[in-house]
Amino acid sequence: MNRINILNKKKIYVIIMFVLFISLGLGYAYLSSSLAFNGKVTVKKDKTIYNLMARNSTLDTGIDFSSPSITAGIYEMDSTKDNTNPVYYYRGEVTNNNVKFANFCWKIVRTTETGGVKLIYNGTPAADGSCNNTGEASQAGKSLYNAPGPIITQNGYMYYGKANSITSRPIANSESIGVIYGNSASYTGAGGYTLSDTFTSTNGWATDYATIGSKYHYTCHSTSDNCNPVYYMIYVLNAGGTLYSYEIPLENGQPLLTLQNMVKGDTYTQDTSSTIKKFLDEWYLEFLNNYTDQLEDAIWYNDRSIFSYGGFDKDTPNSMNMGTASLKFNGYNRNNTTYSPNLEYVNNTDKFTVSTENGNGLLTYPVGLITADEATLAGNGVNGDSSSYLTTGSNFWTNTPFQISSSLNNYIVTNNGKLSSSPVSSFQYGVRPMLSLKAGTKYTSGDGTATSPYIVE
Repeated sequence: MNRINILNKKKIYVIIMFVLFISLGLGYAYLSSSLAFNGKVTVKKDKTIYNLMARNSTLDTGIDFSSPSITAGIYEMDSTKDNTNPVYYYRGEVTNNNVKFANFCWKIVRTTETGGVKLIYNGTPAADGSCNNTGEASQAGKSLYNAPGPIITQNGYMYYGKANSITSRPIANSESIGVIYGNSASYTGAGGYTLSDTFTSTNGWATDYATIGSKYHYTCHSTSDNCNPVYYMIYVLNAGGTLYSYEIPLENGQPLLTLQNMVKGDTYTQDTSSTIKKFLDEWYLEFLNNYTDQLEDAIWYNDRSIFSYGGFDKDTPNSMNMGTASLKFNGYNRNNTTYSPNLEYVNNTDKFTVSTENGNGLLTYPVGLITADEATLAGNGVNGDSSSYLTTGSNFWTNTPFQISSSLNNYIVTNNGKLSSSPVSSFQYGVRPMLSLKAGTKYTSGDGTATSPYIVE
């Protein structure tokens, strides 16, 4: 009897030890499924793309975005580190940011402020399921950014279709002697426009252009102060020894709708889609419309905020500089001057979204283009590295305006992986649609390489 009790006690002991072992094992497994990163919260090792990037990221303090030397990896934006959802982005020659979603190949660019993940189109999968496209195979097609038309309107992903057009006029110095210029012009009905606060050129352009450019931008191009149309002179350009006045003709009471009052939101309605937006909308409707529920309504930014007006603002002293005037957008300042790319959204009118809750609500579909700032973060700035993951060997458009002079230029990523600029209505370049997966999106398999992309179902 005692021997049986001893055996039973041994069995009970073994069972207890076994249960403890299993419990400890499960506890260890649970603990090992979490990881503290950057000294912040503990993140569970689930298969969300956002958490995968967070676990493998490095703070981006110390990165010199002006340098052609690109270090590859996943980086956390220092300016967002205290946000609820810090932004993480891939940079340089990374090979593990490939995704297969909606029967297409994509590259992960970055996460969003709401925890989503932005992807850029990278072609269709090969027969073996790999995603290793380059050149035109990485594009959904080619397009102008916008069709030829008034320069003022062409800078918009969407724009006001009735904005003033800009024309050019050759000006001889002798012909400008005695011509009257005004600081403003008022429409008087059948009598046309009358100039006020006037200046009369007594020496011609060679001597008087600085005075005229300081504030006297309206003229009849004659010795009269009354005419219809009247002309608003933006700047004067020296082309091959001939001076050209770039100007806006106003007639029959037409208001002056220039770029600066559009940017400031005055008398500004975005009622017309650009050529490239039409391309993206048609492409999305054909291929991605059934996947909309898996996408977030991310912001697709078309930053038209202005860094320097040049001759485009009559209230800027000495703005009409002969031969040098050009309007620069803030994208130029960040990517070409200070080398400080950021993801801040200054103008609500330029935050293209489907809903008005987080932007302008003008989009039909949640699809857009990469910005110049995102390209610089990726390693494809003006001094970019041809080995960076965005480089495909073929030019493609960004959604960031560069400058206006005699034409509007937008940023492009060139075939050798550097940011450059090109007139929006002169060349057809590659279109690489972008979309943003909802926060919490998981991948079911893969390691992110071209031969084994992350699978998002």
